[in-house]
Amino acid sequence: MLTAIQRLQMAGQVSTLMDQQKDAKPMDRISIAIQINDLMTQLGYGQSTVTTDERTPEISPDPAQEPKQAGDETPQIVTDFLAGKFLESTKDGIVAAIKQVSDYLDKFLSLEQVKEQAAQWMDKQGYVFSGQ
Repeated sequence: MLTAIQRLQMAGQVSTLMDQQKDAKPMDRISIAIQINDLMTQLGYGQSTVTTDERTPEISPDPAQEPKQAGDETPQIVTDFLAGKFLESTKDGIVAAIKQVSDYLDKFLSLEQVKEQAAQWMDKQGYVFSGQ
């Protein structure tokens, strides 16, 4: 199981590789695509060799469904992140936002929500991942 910091570092590596891939020669693009695919697989994206019936259901409480205690207000960075305010930002901007919201994982947002926002940002920026 990867920690949030490891996931962020790997996401940074993917971002760097995607930038390199834009200007790379065709043969280098293949090598870079393989590296990106490997990182994305380690991050949990892509196809699994385990069928749905064989998977152990992952039990993690949805932070949105947990009752919040008095004084537990959602931080503004989390609200802005989930509202998609960082979808137009630069690569450094989205990485900084992900680092900031990682402090609130499992309390105010889930890892799935972070992944969804990151995927939306990649789509909006024109990054294409064809590792499936």
